[in-house]
Amino acid sequence: MKFFHFAVLPLAAIIFAGCAPKNPPSGYPEETIPVNQNLPPPVLMEDTLPPRVPPAANTINLFDSQSGRYNSNAILTTVYFGFDKYNVATAERDKLAAIATRAKGTKIIVAGYADHFGTDQYNLALSDKRAQSVKNYLVKLGVPEGNIEVQAYGKQYARHGGTKAQVAEDRRADVVDENYGAR
Repeated sequence: MKFFHFAVLPLAAIIFAGCAPKNPPSGYPEETIPVNQNLPPPVLMEDTLPPRVPPAANTINLFDSQSGRYNSNAILTTVYFGFDKYNVATAERDKLAAIATRAKGTKIIVAGYADHFGTDQYNLALSDKRAQSVKNYLVKLGVPEGNIEVQAYGKQYARHGGTKAQVAEDRRADVVDENYGAR
């Protein structure tokens, strides 16, 4: 009887291996698809995220597209995140509470960023989650959701070196007065 089990198990494994799907599931990163298969490109997460574009042209001197930084005078606050984190930490919530009243009366942009570690796709999604998390917290504080635009920049503007403290500055979401410079 034991011999039967030992003989059947390898045979069953061989049979089931032949039944495995020939194409990878959609959304697989391209580098995991064997080169010899002629498959359409996968749908990437980046296709579902908001575009990474500078703010509207009517906001003069608001965004420097070379550095990826907003005018420091237009930034209401900056919320920092831990490595691979996107929830607003308790220590950062006071910053948002302090600017909530001002944010209620203007259009704001919440711009999420990530450090240079990880893939472009992963960091774009992470920066979007960071910005969405800040937006959701501001909405809880009474800022109208319609007044908040979310931008996700991923690691597009991250520094590629520096001290731990400098790299940590890239893990942030800037809350920006969109009407700065249009007044």
